Amino acid sequence: MRFRLTCLFAGMAALACGQPGSVAGPSTGYVFAPDAKTVRQVRGIPGAALLGDPVDFGMPIARAEISARGDFAAAIAADGTLHLFRLGNGTAKEVTADHAMAAADRIVFSPSGTALVLYGGGQLQVLSGLPDGIAAGSAQSVAAASPRTSVGALAVSDDGAYVLMRRGSSVLVISQPGSERVLTESGSLASVAFAPDSHDAAVVSGGTLSVFQDVAGPSTRQDFPNASTGAVAFSANGSKIVMAGPRALTVLSRATGEATRATCECQISGLNQMGALFRLNDPGAQPMWLLDLATDDPRLVFVPATQ
Repeated sequence: MRFRLTCLFAGMAALACGQPGSVAGPSTGYVFAPDAKTVRQVRGIPGAALLGDPVDFGMPIARAEISARGDFAAAIAADGTLHLFRLGNGTAKEVTADHAMAAADRIVFSPSGTALVLYGGGQLQVLSGLPDGIAAGSAQSVAAASPRTSVGALAVSDDGAYVLMRRGSSVLVISQPGSERVLTESGSLASVAFAPDSHDAAVVSGGTLSVFQDVAGPSTRQDFPNASTGAVAFSANGSKIVMAGPRALTVLSRATGEATRATCECQISGLNQMGALFRLNDPGAQPMWLLDLATDDPRLVFVPATQ
């Protein structure tokens, strides 16, 4: 089976008529543009979308991660400090979280964006209750990792109760207030993901996809061979698992085990969720490609390159 390829020229004229800084119809989400070090809103719907003007964060930012629902951002400022923002209607409003880490090397959101995990200085910390419930006590230390041990892929469950972390040759399940156990042994390129609103998890390692049902319990396991070796993620409704290599995509139905495969006309840098979409590469001089899983027939669409 092949994905449908859809160009995004239909409806562009109407979108282009919106005034700078105004809300021009629906929004697909927000993206961070590494080259320009700005966050931009994706205005429109899959099949007719354009990048909007840069969002004003009130400070220069070095990088940013954005929740799947596009309502929250965690940004690292030019001075290296961590800042949290509510996003809406093309604007950013800074919010605070008592006792949150002042800086982080890694920032990873949960599948639905209701929690995020921070990693830096050998420490993991989870912020939960996003976007509205951040308060004293919502940021809790999870575990310490030895600086001498390689820390790879990270994932956090939507309730913030569990973190998956590849450390060395193992994938660990870390639960608050800091206990940990080995979920599985893995290779150095292992990828991990949680299902939305669930403690089900996926690990891709050594060409095999392993799906674990409820890592909080007995963690029953099902393996699928011939898996892609890059990123892994669950669809927004949890019914599909997406795997991405450098240029190839595989979408696996959890109910039937049927796999749909396609190649992208881009260098895939990851699976960054935007609602029912996954962003496959960064915006810039080349088109930004999106995987749309809103229907039973997955499709690849693109947003034109920035000017």
